[in-house]
Amino acid sequence: MADQFDALGPPLRPVFRITKKKYDPFEPPSLTERLKRATAQPTIRGSRFDDPRFPFELPDTQPFSVLYFGTRPAGAYAETIASLQLNLATIGRIEAEEYTPTLNLATRDKIIDKGWCAQRHIGSTHLDRSLLFFDCLSARNVQALRSVRKIAKVVLASGLDDFDLSTIYTSKRTITQEISRYIYDRKNGQGKYLFAGLRYLSRTTNEECWAVFYDRMIHSKAAIHDIDINDPKLERVAGLLRVPLD
Repeated sequence: MADQFDALGPPLRPVFRITKKKYDPFEPPSLTERLKRATAQPTIRGSRFDDPRFPFELPDTQPFSVLYFGTRPAGAYAETIASLQLNLATIGRIEAEEYTPTLNLATRDKIIDKGWCAQRHIGSTHLDRSLLFFDCLSARNVQALRSVRKIAKVVLASGLDDFDLSTIYTSKRTITQEISRYIYDRKNGQGKYLFAGLRYLSRTTNEECWAVFYDRMIHSKAAIHDIDINDPKLERVAGLLRVPLD
């Protein structure tokens, strides 16, 4: 089974994750917290590679949890603040050739300020070198996924007529979560699970990121730091995504 896929180990350097301070960067939210979020936002099916069964098909056992890390702090920032971008429907109504961060401030209240930073921290940790990750950038892996009947059915039901690299980066989470479930279930000839997660690129900045299956995560914590609004890395990513800093 292992030779059907391209796999790779984690980075030698620590990876980074941002959460609100009430959460541990290296632990997933509780099942109760996840259910609360799902109830508050019933149209959102969790994050990109979350368990597709949750919360619609609760299994007898707890659904698997996924933690998302960036290889660099810039990747963690990008994955965190992408949701603060101005949506296309609003941009389409703006009477300007191209919106700017200044105009962005005038059209909505989603900004990064000292209060936003004070509520969050960034954690870093070394993922164990024994872990293997499914490489979403591999052409071989893309073709392997394309041949999976269940994934093909989900893709077609989502309104797409084929599966290629762009499908992995679609905003249709029914597809990406089904991919994650398939990868989560892969085993080798000895019956051991193959993958600790997936390596992918941020849809907004092309930063390298890692979706880690929490129950298989072996790591050594490095540090947890407060977020400084004057951090050049935050300024650079916010500027790229046109999310204003105040």
